[in-house]
Amino acid sequence: MGYFADFLGSEQQDIGTTTGNDLRRFIIALQGKPKFANHPYNKTQQAKLSSQSIETYCRGIKAFFGFLKREGFTKNNIIEKVKMPKVPEVVIRTFSEKEIAKLLAQTNRGTNEGFRDYCIILTFIDIGIRLSELADLRADDIDYEQNLFRVMGKGLRERFVPFGRRVAKALMKYQM
Repeated sequence: MGYFADFLGSEQQDIGTTTGNDLRRFIIALQGKPKFANHPYNKTQQAKLSSQSIETYCRGIKAFFGFLKREGFTKNNIIEKVKMPKVPEVVIRTFSEKEIAKLLAQTNRGTNEGFRDYCIILTFIDIGIRLSELADLRADDIDYEQNLFRVMGKGLRERFVPFGRRVAKALMKYQM
């Protein structure tokens, strides 16, 4: 919201008179904005803001104007019809079997800590959850009968994530 407020201020306009066209002009201005502009430690780079960053800023602005309408500060959300910038879908590169084997070989399975690390890496690779979700897993979150983890995700949303036989075998051995 800060960038948008600065943008409106530079246009000598306040938030109460904002229109969808103002958001469109802001999007165009962001597309020319250098990455890390006004950052206290990072020098400005030649690269421009990514479309993902611009879309994130716009989502925040749209949420703010939705809040203003819901709370009765405005009669209608004048920005809700503005189309969000397109964000290219990025395919995340996965590890090869050889890379996974190398990673797992780095653990010393002969020690408690090494075997624990092996289990962590194996679980992380097998089920593909967020690091914070993995860190929050506890023994009672594991259902060995159905091979499911109970995972508390973003927004405190609980979900069940399946895991493979190899993970089950390693975790059972670790818990003994």
